[in-house]
Order: sequence, then structure tokens, then C-alpha cells
Amino acid sequence: MEISLFILWLICGIGAAAVARSKGRSGCWWFFIGILIGPIALLIVGFMASVQAPPALHHGTGYATPVATAMSPPVSAATSRMDDRLKLLTELKHMLDASLITQEEYDLKKMEILKRM
Repeated sequence: MEISLFILWLICGIGAAAVARSKGRSGCWWFFIGILIGPIALLIVGFMASVQAPPALHHGTGYATPVATAMSPPVSAATSRMDDRLKLLTELKHMLDASLITQEEYDLKKMEILKRM
């Protein structure tokens, strides 16, 4: 009798883990919850909604890590700095157009940014 009850609780843990994994949840945690509360865990996880992960994340390790896709080239630090400088130049031009800075200030700051490129 005691062994059959243990086997039932073990099966509930395995079942809860399987259902949880199919819904995008942690199978490990639900295995332990299933062992602790038995069939109730199966009911709880069975009625839970599925979790949808963002498309660019990979959950194989337990941590959400970005994954490179075939279409996106790797972004280097130099590319990131270049983008930052281009954004600065764009903002600087908007400030000039809005008459927030003078043409001299714009030219001076523009030269500083271009020298860093």
C-alpha cells in the first residue's frame, strides 16, 4: 500500500513536469511540486495558461539568453559605438534646426564627433 502510494505520487510529479514543460514552464519545479501535492499539482498545471517566450530568447539553460539568427550579423562594440556617434550627429542636427545651438557650435561639436570615428 505504501509503495503504491509512493509510485502514484512519483507519477504525479513526472506528469506535472511533463505538462509544465509542454506549456513553457519549469519542469523541474513542477516535478517537485507534483511529488509534494500529488494529483492537485496535475490539476493546477493543467489549467495554467501556456507561457510564450519572446522569439529571440532561448530557454534551454534555464536562463534567457539572446540567440543570433541567420539573418542578423553579430553586433560588435565598434558598430555600437558608430551607431551612438551617428545618433549624436542626428540629435545635434535637430538641435541646430530647432535653433537651440548656433552654426558654430554645431560645426565644432560635429568635428569632435567625426574625429572619434
